[in-house]
Amino acid sequence: RPPPPVGGAPGAPPPLHPPPPPLAPPSAAPPRPPRYGGTVGRSSGGVSYCVKTDRLETARTVLAYAAAHPDFTLSELIFEPKRAFLPSIDPEALSAELTSLDIPLRLAIPTVLRAWDEPLLKRWLQVAHARGVTRFEVGNVGALLLLKDWGIEATDVAADFTLYALNSETHRFWRERGVGTVCLSVEDDRANLTEHLARLTLEEVAATRVILFKDTPLFIAEACSLTALHDGCPTAKVCGYRSLTIENPKGERFYVAHESCKSIVYGEEAYAITAAQTELVALGIRDFRLDFLTREYAPERVFSVLDAARRRAPLPGTHTANYGRTLA
Repeated sequence: RPPPPVGGAPGAPPPLHPPPPPLAPPSAAPPRPPRYGGTVGRSSGGVSYCVKTDRLETARTVLAYAAAHPDFTLSELIFEPKRAFLPSIDPEALSAELTSLDIPLRLAIPTVLRAWDEPLLKRWLQVAHARGVTRFEVGNVGALLLLKDWGIEATDVAADFTLYALNSETHRFWRERGVGTVCLSVEDDRANLTEHLARLTLEEVAATRVILFKDTPLFIAEACSLTALHDGCPTAKVCGYRSLTIENPKGERFYVAHESCKSIVYGEEAYAITAAQTELVALGIRDFRLDFLTREYAPERVFSVLDAARRRAPLPGTHTANYGRTLA
Protein backbone atom coordinates (compact mmCIF):
# COMPACT_ATOMS: atom_id res chain seq x y z
CA ARG A 1 0.00 0.00 0.00
CA PRO A 2 1.28 3.50 -0.76
CA PRO A 3 2.37 5.82 2.07
CA PRO A 4 -0.22 8.35 3.20
CA PRO A 5 0.19 11.87 1.84
CA VAL A 6 2.16 14.17 4.14
CA GLY A 7 -0.26 16.94 5.10
CA GLY A 8 -3.38 17.98 3.25
CA ALA A 9 -5.62 15.23 4.66
CA PRO A 10 -9.26 15.15 3.53
CA GLY A 11 -11.42 17.42 5.65
CA ALA A 12 -8.46 19.39 6.98
CA PRO A 13 -8.88 23.17 7.38
CA PRO A 14 -7.43 25.34 4.63
CA PRO A 15 -3.76 26.30 5.08
CA LEU A 16 -2.90 29.59 6.76
CA HIS A 17 -0.26 30.32 4.16
CA PRO A 18 -0.76 31.52 0.58
CA PRO A 19 -0.90 28.92 -2.18
CA PRO A 20 2.21 28.60 -4.34
CA PRO A 21 2.18 30.84 -7.41
CA PRO A 22 2.18 29.25 -10.87
CA LEU A 23 5.43 28.93 -12.75
CA ALA A 24 5.95 31.04 -15.80
CA PRO A 25 5.70 29.01 -19.02
CA PRO A 26 9.03 27.97 -20.56
CA SER A 27 10.43 30.43 -23.05
CA ALA A 28 13.46 30.84 -25.21
CA ALA A 29 14.42 34.07 -23.47
CA PRO A 30 18.12 34.54 -22.75
CA PRO A 31 19.33 33.78 -19.22
CA ARG A 32 18.98 36.52 -16.64
CA PRO A 33 20.36 36.91 -13.12
CA PRO A 34 18.11 35.71 -10.28
CA ARG A 35 16.03 38.48 -8.76
CA TYR A 36 13.83 36.75 -6.21
CA GLY A 37 11.45 39.16 -4.57
CA GLY A 38 11.79 37.80 -1.03
CA THR A 39 14.78 37.84 1.29
CA VAL A 40 17.87 36.37 -0.32
CA GLY A 41 21.34 36.01 1.13
CA ARG A 42 21.92 36.46 4.84
CA SER A 43 19.49 37.90 7.35
CA SER A 44 20.45 40.60 9.83
CA GLY A 45 21.35 37.79 12.22
CA GLY A 46 23.56 36.21 9.60
CA VAL A 47 21.51 33.00 9.29
CA SER A 48 20.22 31.74 5.94
CA TYR A 49 18.40 28.68 4.65
CA CYS A 50 18.60 26.75 1.41
CA VAL A 51 16.13 24.13 0.25
CA LYS A 52 16.85 21.00 -1.74
CA THR A 53 14.08 19.31 -3.69
CA ASP A 54 13.41 17.13 -6.71
CA ARG A 55 9.92 18.42 -7.51
CA LEU A 56 9.02 21.67 -9.23
CA GLU A 57 5.79 22.00 -7.26
CA THR A 58 7.73 21.89 -3.98
CA ALA A 59 10.05 24.61 -5.25
CA ARG A 60 7.02 26.81 -5.95
CA THR A 61 5.66 26.16 -2.46
CA VAL A 62 8.96 27.12 -0.82
CA LEU A 63 9.20 30.35 -2.81
CA ALA A 64 5.64 31.26 -1.83
CA TYR A 65 6.47 30.72 1.83
CA ALA A 66 9.65 32.82 1.65
CA ALA A 67 7.78 35.64 -0.08
CA ALA A 68 5.21 35.67 2.74
CA HIS A 69 7.80 35.56 5.55
CA PRO A 70 10.49 38.25 5.23
CA ASP A 71 12.26 36.89 8.32
CA PHE A 72 12.90 33.57 6.53
CA THR A 73 16.09 34.16 4.56
CA LEU A 74 16.30 31.88 1.52
CA SER A 75 19.82 31.76 0.08
CA GLU A 76 19.36 29.32 -2.81
CA LEU A 77 17.34 26.47 -4.29
CA ILE A 78 19.12 23.15 -4.83
CA PHE A 79 17.31 21.11 -7.46
CA GLU A 80 18.05 17.45 -8.20
CA PRO A 81 16.41 16.61 -11.56
CA LYS A 82 14.73 13.20 -11.69
CA ARG A 83 12.81 11.99 -14.70
CA ALA A 84 10.26 10.29 -12.43
CA PHE A 85 9.00 13.64 -11.10
CA LEU A 86 9.29 15.93 -14.12
CA PRO A 87 6.35 16.78 -16.39
CA SER A 88 8.81 16.86 -19.29
CA ILE A 89 12.37 15.57 -19.61
CA ASP A 90 13.15 18.05 -22.37
CA PRO A 91 16.39 19.81 -21.26
CA GLU A 92 15.43 23.16 -22.77
CA ALA A 93 12.01 23.19 -21.08
CA LEU A 94 13.43 22.16 -17.71
CA SER A 95 16.20 24.72 -17.87
CA ALA A 96 13.77 27.48 -18.84
CA GLU A 97 11.46 26.66 -15.93
CA LEU A 98 14.23 26.47 -13.35
CA THR A 99 15.98 29.65 -14.44
CA SER A 100 12.64 31.49 -14.48
CA LEU A 101 12.46 31.07 -10.70
CA ASP A 102 13.65 34.24 -8.99
CA ILE A 103 16.14 32.53 -6.70
CA PRO A 104 19.82 31.55 -7.02
CA LEU A 105 19.86 28.00 -8.42
CA ARG A 106 22.18 25.09 -7.72
CA LEU A 107 21.82 21.78 -9.58
CA ALA A 108 22.58 18.53 -7.73
CA ILE A 109 24.15 15.47 -9.30
CA PRO A 110 22.56 12.32 -7.83
CA THR A 111 24.81 10.36 -5.49
CA VAL A 112 23.91 7.16 -7.34
CA LEU A 113 23.82 7.59 -11.10
CA ARG A 114 22.96 4.78 -13.49
CA ALA A 115 24.81 4.53 -16.80
CA TRP A 116 21.54 4.76 -18.74
CA ASP A 117 20.60 7.97 -16.90
CA GLU A 118 23.93 9.67 -17.50
CA PRO A 119 23.26 10.95 -21.06
CA LEU A 120 20.05 12.72 -20.00
CA LEU A 121 21.61 14.21 -16.86
CA LYS A 122 24.57 15.40 -18.93
CA ARG A 123 22.24 17.17 -21.34
CA TRP A 124 20.20 18.72 -18.51
CA LEU A 125 23.31 20.18 -16.87
CA GLN A 126 24.92 21.33 -20.10
CA VAL A 127 21.81 23.22 -21.20
CA ALA A 128 21.43 24.79 -17.73
CA HIS A 129 25.10 25.76 -17.76
CA ALA A 130 24.62 27.43 -21.14
CA ARG A 131 21.83 29.49 -19.54
CA GLY A 132 24.19 30.72 -16.81
CA VAL A 133 23.91 28.08 -14.05
CA THR A 134 27.37 27.61 -12.50
CA ARG A 135 26.47 26.30 -9.03
CA PHE A 136 26.46 22.54 -8.54
CA GLU A 137 26.23 20.04 -5.68
CA VAL A 138 28.11 16.73 -5.65
CA GLY A 139 27.54 13.64 -3.53
CA ASN A 140 30.66 11.69 -4.44
CA VAL A 141 34.10 12.23 -5.96
CA GLY A 142 32.94 10.87 -9.31
CA ALA A 143 30.58 13.82 -9.75
CA LEU A 144 33.54 16.21 -9.75
CA LEU A 145 35.05 14.23 -12.61
CA LEU A 146 31.75 14.21 -14.51
CA LEU A 147 31.52 18.00 -14.46
CA LYS A 148 35.03 18.20 -15.88
CA ASP A 149 34.39 15.52 -18.51
CA TRP A 150 31.17 17.24 -19.61
CA GLY A 151 32.93 20.56 -20.11
CA ILE A 152 30.95 22.28 -17.36
CA GLU A 153 32.78 25.03 -15.50
CA ALA A 154 31.47 25.13 -11.95
CA THR A 155 32.34 28.34 -10.15
CA ASP A 156 30.69 27.19 -6.92
CA VAL A 157 30.67 23.52 -5.83
CA ALA A 158 28.88 22.36 -2.67
CA ALA A 159 29.20 18.94 -1.07
CA ASP A 160 26.24 16.82 -0.06
CA PHE A 161 26.30 15.00 3.28
CA THR A 162 27.28 11.75 1.51
CA LEU A 163 30.89 13.00 1.26
CA TYR A 164 30.96 12.29 5.02
CA ALA A 165 32.94 15.20 6.42
CA LEU A 166 32.99 13.79 9.95
CA ASN A 167 36.22 15.47 11.05
CA SER A 168 38.42 18.45 10.21
CA GLU A 169 40.83 16.40 8.08
CA THR A 170 38.07 15.14 5.80
CA HIS A 171 36.58 18.62 5.75
CA ARG A 172 39.84 20.11 4.48
CA PHE A 173 40.36 17.22 2.06
CA TRP A 174 37.22 18.28 0.17
CA ARG A 175 37.99 21.97 0.43
CA GLU A 176 41.39 21.36 -1.15
CA ARG A 177 39.66 19.67 -4.08
CA GLY A 178 37.56 22.65 -4.96
CA VAL A 179 34.50 22.18 -2.75
CA GLY A 180 33.42 25.59 -1.53
CA THR A 181 30.63 24.59 0.88
CA VAL A 182 30.92 21.40 2.96
CA CYS A 183 27.69 19.84 4.25
CA LEU A 184 28.04 17.95 7.53
CA SER A 185 26.74 14.41 7.90
CA VAL A 186 23.24 13.74 9.24
CA GLU A 187 24.71 10.69 10.98
CA ASP A 188 27.01 12.70 13.26
CA ASP A 189 26.51 13.31 16.98
CA ARG A 190 26.61 16.62 18.84
CA ALA A 191 29.90 15.96 20.65
CA ASN A 192 31.85 15.03 17.53
CA LEU A 193 30.31 17.84 15.51
CA THR A 194 31.32 20.34 18.21
CA GLU A 195 34.91 19.11 18.24
CA HIS A 196 34.98 19.04 14.44
CA LEU A 197 33.96 22.70 14.17
CA ALA A 198 36.35 23.76 16.93
CA ARG A 199 39.28 22.52 14.82
CA LEU A 200 38.29 24.61 11.79
CA THR A 201 39.22 28.19 11.01
CA LEU A 202 36.54 30.88 11.05
CA GLU A 203 36.59 30.89 7.25
CA GLU A 204 36.09 27.12 7.11
CA VAL A 205 33.19 27.25 9.58
CA ALA A 206 31.56 30.02 7.54
CA ALA A 207 31.59 27.67 4.53
CA THR A 208 29.94 24.82 6.44
CA ARG A 209 26.31 23.76 5.94
CA VAL A 210 24.07 21.77 8.32
CA ILE A 211 20.92 19.86 7.31
CA LEU A 212 17.98 20.56 9.62
CA PHE A 213 15.34 18.35 7.98
CA LYS A 214 15.55 15.32 5.73
CA ASP A 215 13.95 11.99 4.87
CA THR A 216 17.29 10.24 5.15
CA PRO A 217 17.66 7.44 2.58
CA LEU A 218 18.36 4.23 4.47
CA PHE A 219 19.01 2.20 1.35
CA ILE A 220 19.37 3.01 -2.35
CA ALA A 221 19.36 0.23 -4.92
CA GLU A 222 19.71 0.40 -8.68
CA ALA A 223 17.15 -2.36 -8.88
CA CYS A 224 13.39 -2.32 -8.57
CA SER A 225 11.91 -4.16 -5.61
CA LEU A 226 8.61 -4.52 -7.49
CA THR A 227 10.17 -7.13 -9.76
CA ALA A 228 10.11 -9.58 -6.85
CA LEU A 229 6.37 -9.10 -6.44
CA HIS A 230 5.63 -9.50 -10.15
CA ASP A 231 8.16 -12.22 -10.91
CA GLY A 232 9.92 -9.83 -13.25
CA CYS A 233 9.48 -6.29 -14.51
CA PRO A 234 5.79 -5.46 -15.08
CA THR A 235 6.90 -2.70 -17.56
CA ALA A 236 6.31 1.00 -17.06
CA LYS A 237 2.84 0.90 -18.64
CA VAL A 238 1.37 -1.07 -15.74
CA CYS A 239 3.91 -0.44 -12.99
CA GLY A 240 3.16 3.11 -11.93
CA TYR A 241 6.34 3.13 -9.80
CA ARG A 242 4.18 2.90 -6.70
CA SER A 243 5.61 2.97 -3.18
CA LEU A 244 5.51 0.00 -0.84
CA THR A 245 5.01 0.01 2.93
CA ILE A 246 6.98 -2.45 5.07
CA GLU A 247 7.36 -3.04 8.81
CA ASN A 248 10.11 -4.62 10.87
CA PRO A 249 9.52 -6.97 13.85
CA LYS A 250 9.42 -3.94 16.19
CA GLY A 251 6.52 -2.45 14.26
CA GLU A 252 8.58 0.38 12.79
CA ARG A 253 7.26 1.43 9.41
CA PHE A 254 9.34 2.14 6.33
CA TYR A 255 8.55 3.06 2.74
CA VAL A 256 10.14 1.81 -0.45
CA ALA A 257 9.85 4.51 -3.08
CA HIS A 258 10.50 3.82 -6.74
CA GLU A 259 12.01 6.54 -8.89
CA SER A 260 11.76 4.97 -12.31
CA CYS A 261 13.62 1.68 -11.67
CA LYS A 262 15.53 2.84 -8.58
CA SER A 263 14.42 1.75 -5.09
CA ILE A 264 14.87 4.08 -2.11
CA VAL A 265 14.00 3.08 1.45
CA TYR A 266 13.21 5.75 4.06
CA GLY A 267 11.53 5.74 7.45
CA GLU A 268 8.07 6.90 8.38
CA GLU A 269 9.58 9.67 10.54
CA ALA A 270 11.97 12.20 9.04
CA TYR A 271 15.20 13.47 10.59
CA ALA A 272 14.88 16.97 12.10
CA ILE A 273 17.08 19.11 14.34
CA THR A 274 15.29 22.43 13.78
CA ALA A 275 15.27 23.03 17.54
CA ALA A 276 19.08 22.74 17.71
CA GLN A 277 19.73 25.88 15.67
CA THR A 278 20.60 28.12 18.62
CA GLU A 279 23.44 25.87 19.75
CA LEU A 280 24.61 25.38 16.16
CA VAL A 281 24.68 29.14 15.63
CA ALA A 282 26.75 29.41 18.82
CA LEU A 283 29.24 27.04 17.17
CA GLY A 284 29.47 29.35 14.16
CA ILE A 285 27.01 27.74 11.74
CA ARG A 286 25.04 30.23 9.66
CA ASP A 287 24.07 28.10 6.64
CA PHE A 288 21.19 25.65 7.09
CA ARG A 289 19.53 23.26 4.63
CA LEU A 290 16.07 21.70 4.44
CA ASP A 291 15.45 18.71 2.16
CA PHE A 292 12.19 17.71 0.48
CA LEU A 293 13.23 14.70 -1.58
CA THR A 294 11.67 11.40 -2.75
CA ARG A 295 8.53 11.67 -0.61
CA GLU A 296 5.60 13.66 -2.01
CA TYR A 297 5.02 16.59 0.35
CA ALA A 298 1.73 18.44 0.54
CA PRO A 299 2.14 22.24 0.77
CA GLU A 300 0.86 22.20 4.35
CA ARG A 301 3.69 19.88 5.39
CA VAL A 302 6.28 22.01 3.63
CA PHE A 303 4.93 25.07 5.45
CA SER A 304 5.08 23.30 8.83
CA VAL A 305 8.73 22.31 8.29
CA LEU A 306 9.70 25.82 7.20
CA ASP A 307 7.80 27.27 10.17
CA ALA A 308 9.76 25.04 12.57
CA ALA A 309 13.04 26.12 11.00
CA ARG A 310 12.12 29.80 11.07
CA ARG A 311 11.08 29.61 14.72
CA ARG A 312 13.91 27.24 15.74
CA ALA A 313 11.23 24.97 17.16
CA PRO A 314 10.97 21.17 17.44
CA LEU A 315 9.07 19.38 14.70
CA PRO A 316 6.57 16.76 15.94
CA GLY A 317 6.67 13.29 14.43
CA THR A 318 10.40 13.37 13.62
CA HIS A 319 13.62 12.03 15.14
CA THR A 320 17.09 13.48 15.76
CA ALA A 321 19.04 10.32 14.78
CA ASN A 322 22.49 10.38 16.38
CA TYR A 323 22.56 14.09 17.16
CA GLY A 324 21.54 13.63 20.79
CA ARG A 325 23.57 10.47 21.29
CA THR A 326 27.28 9.80 21.76
CA LEU A 327 28.83 7.55 19.13
CA ALA A 328 31.77 5.35 20.07
